[in-house]
Amino acid sequence: MSSLQKAECPYCGDSWEIDLDAPEISDQDRIELSEQRVAQVVCTDCLDLHLHD
Repeated sequence: MSSLQKAECPYCGDSWEIDLDAPEISDQDRIELSEQRVAQVVCTDCLDLHLHD
């Protein structure tokens, strides 16, 4: 069973649900994200815009 958490991009404000049980989420990230009411996660569009040269 998946553990869904609401996520929101701090740059553009888009929101979606993330699966905290997904294998690409580390144990440490899973703990930190589960403690937040809305997880702050950069979306892929903003990741390309803000974190690349």
